[in-house]
Amino acid sequence: MILIYIYWYRILFIPIASYFNKPTEVSYWIFQCNPEMFDLVTALDENLVDDWTVTAHKDKIKEGDKAIIWMTGDEAGCYGLADVMGVPEIIDQSKDDHFWNYDIKNTLRAAIKLHTTLHTSQFCNPF
Repeated sequence: MILIYIYWYRILFIPIASYFNKPTEVSYWIFQCNPEMFDLVTALDENLVDDWTVTAHKDKIKEGDKAIIWMTGDEAGCYGLADVMGVPEIIDQSKDDHFWNYDIKNTLRAAIKLHTTLHTSQFCNPF
């Protein structure tokens, strides 16, 4: 009798439990940079980008998400790919603060881990 119970438990309850404990879905974000406000290319060259200022969707960005680092302007394009390492939080100082061309008013930032830089590739505007 106990063996039958264990057998049915494995058939019925283990799959249901794994269904409810399925991993959360990954979201993909475009983190945009205005080159008039931030010197992204130099910050990438010096490997100093480890967080990103968040102004929208702050309640939806989460650890495990993926991000495309996009620069606008004359040389617009995809400059990097990153993993989001945590939910946005207040960070008063960052390693790349000196690349900002104005006073930073928004300190809400998401920690990221840049795993690919593309600013010297075909993913940027060649014109």
